[in-house]
Amino acid sequence: MLSIIEIVTEMASYVKRSGFSVEYNSSMGWVAIHNKEVEEDTFFLQDADAEQFADEAQRMAFTADVDIDVALLAQAKQYVDCI
Repeated sequence: MLSIIEIVTEMASYVKRSGFSVEYNSSMGWVAIHNKEVEEDTFFLQDADAEQFADEAQRMAFTADVDIDVALLAQAKQYVDCI
């Protein structure tokens, strides 16, 4: 059985392997999920959506004891899967 750390890490790796990155700006209240192949924002979240995304990533980072950057990538998996 996989641990929560392994699950979150695998989700983040999946997003990176798929050619995406996540940028979070807490002071401006936005999250951008970039597709590196087309060099543009594939998803852009702001205000309440960005706050919810970041809050969920922070909970994931705390629960799985991983770096916030890993948790942000893992949280982006649900968006990457939509493409």
